[in-house]
Amino acid sequence: MTVISKTLRHSTLSTTANIYSHLTWDVAMAAVHTIEARLCLVEARAQYGADALANSTPPPNPLFSHAA
Repeated sequence: MTVISKTLRHSTLSTTANIYSHLTWDVAMAAVHTIEARLCLVEARAQYGADALANSTPPPNPLFSHAA
């Protein structure tokens, strides 16, 4: 939480905790998986070229699913 607070430049750790404490483990893990997928895509494009993965689509993001 301290790293997040410093990264977002919040004046106190309690500010960050008050804003983000409502996140559940599932939502946090979904965010991690989304970031991981994007980083892997960027890495693959850097290694194989942008056209190599032009038709690939990332997995659906459960954070923005309207099915719930």
